[in-house]
Amino acid sequence: MSIDNFIIDHLVYMCNLKMECGLSILKVGNLVMTYVGERYSRSKCDDIYDAIVIGSGMGGMSVASILSQKGKRVLLLEQHNVIGGCTHAFKRKGYQWNVGLHYVGDAHKGGFTRRMFDYITQSGVNWTPVDDLYNRVVIDGKEYQFFKGTEQYISGLKAAFPDETKAIDGYMQHLKATAKSLNKYFIWKAMPLIAGDLLHKPLTGAFHKLSNKTTYEVLSSLTRNQELIAVICGNYGDYGLPPKRSSFAMQAMLSGHYLNGASFPAGGAASIAKSVVPIIEKNGGKVFYNASVEKILVKNKKVMGVRLANGDEIQAKAVVSNAGVSNTFNRLLPQELPITKKLRQKLTRVERSFCAVGLNIGLKQDDETLDLKGANIWSHPSNDFDENTLKHKEDFNAPFPVQFITFPSAKDKTWRENFPGKATIEMFAATDFDHFTQWSGSLWRKRGDDYKAFKEGIAQRMLVELLKHVPQIADHIDHYEVSTPLTYQHFLRREHGDFMGLEASPTRFSQKWLRAETPVKGLFLTGQDVTSDGIAGAMSAGVIAASRILRKISLLKSLISRRKSDVHLSINRPN
Repeated sequence: MSIDNFIIDHLVYMCNLKMECGLSILKVGNLVMTYVGERYSRSKCDDIYDAIVIGSGMGGMSVASILSQKGKRVLLLEQHNVIGGCTHAFKRKGYQWNVGLHYVGDAHKGGFTRRMFDYITQSGVNWTPVDDLYNRVVIDGKEYQFFKGTEQYISGLKAAFPDETKAIDGYMQHLKATAKSLNKYFIWKAMPLIAGDLLHKPLTGAFHKLSNKTTYEVLSSLTRNQELIAVICGNYGDYGLPPKRSSFAMQAMLSGHYLNGASFPAGGAASIAKSVVPIIEKNGGKVFYNASVEKILVKNKKVMGVRLANGDEIQAKAVVSNAGVSNTFNRLLPQELPITKKLRQKLTRVERSFCAVGLNIGLKQDDETLDLKGANIWSHPSNDFDENTLKHKEDFNAPFPVQFITFPSAKDKTWRENFPGKATIEMFAATDFDHFTQWSGSLWRKRGDDYKAFKEGIAQRMLVELLKHVPQIADHIDHYEVSTPLTYQHFLRREHGDFMGLEASPTRFSQKWLRAETPVKGLFLTGQDVTSDGIAGAMSAGVIAASRILRKISLLKSLISRRKSDVHLSINRPN
């Protein structure tokens, strides 16, 4: 996650890069790093494209790849100096960390997410299953372990909560009901505006029966056991809202996503962009970084193209924004247009997702020697997740509501070959942007000594938590660095430092206007805001947007029609 020092290192690297076929080849010791795409230059760019995609995150890459495979010439523009958005990785001090991809569910062969990835990357990413134990939820010191396998999940829960058999069975039925409703919901997202309005209720009614309720509403109707509710929601940080605020549909989708455990891409998250960019270029498209879009050009309610920050204008038959709906409506679209004002008004109905601080750690020893495994850790100070969030919002010194610890080097089968004798850890802790407002709007790397001291305090707090779980690493910490919500404010242009877009609340899922096609002819949306939070949510939005642009809803149907129902999740009784 720590993007904060990456640009300077990368610019130094760029001085010695060999440019060939849109790939930047960099050799560091025994490791060859491949940076995909090219630095923006108007001389390398055509005057008009079939589609321009703003933002190279998962939502942008997926729609760009599909359109390219269908014969469209696509221009993918990224404001940062590396392609991939929150799926890119960065290297420093001889270590490599992933920014936003830490584990992916349903990526086993035949899974829905895997089918999307294989389609978008043309099977260019190799996926490695994480250990059967993939999540450890720790609540006030008590640990619950999540394994794959539905039968183990049910029996493990019932062993840990023997008086909650009926509640556990009820929860599983709700998961099935949500999964059953998703196909029609996604198809509705890909429909034309008028048809979608007419068919909204019949296609989304079943989904909204669950999405209109909070997670706590549904779970508390099944049980009064607060510990059981907390265990079920133990990895709520994957979508960012505690149970009394989150939509139950989001919780159910998350549970379903990991029913078959988790996987990790060989070579880390950056392997996705390395597979997608050549697909775009092979079909006549271009992928540029350092290409910041300033405005979407509109004439007579129809998209004409984009204007870059340097004043360059490029035309396109369609523009797809992966910049988030807030950036799209509040910054990129011409503000004087009546349609823009209407869209901005609708946007005020939905809040943004949570913020986080991050800690990236480099260890001067390998995972095997340190006995580090692939399972993530989710640590909570108590089983009242909403109260934990409120206390921290009121007082930054209160415990972080949830802390996430993940071990990317232990999950990556190529790590030991590329980084012998080393290991990495990535940590994230939920926080509130209000604690960082005194530095909001300040210049990157020029925020003063007080900000540096504040970050060091964050690092020490998180290291204390980390050493509770893996004390054996204490003498092997070689490097660490902190990122904050200001990192996302600067690099993702998120005004309030969020990185998951719109919050996963009942209100968010009730917005009829929040789909791929917009009232501005030729303008489409992709990314997490269109569907749901996370890598898979952003990617599915790309599939939906491509289906709408190509007017081939059969593309989406062909992927979701083979959705498997025999997926599994389990949770072991704590020791």
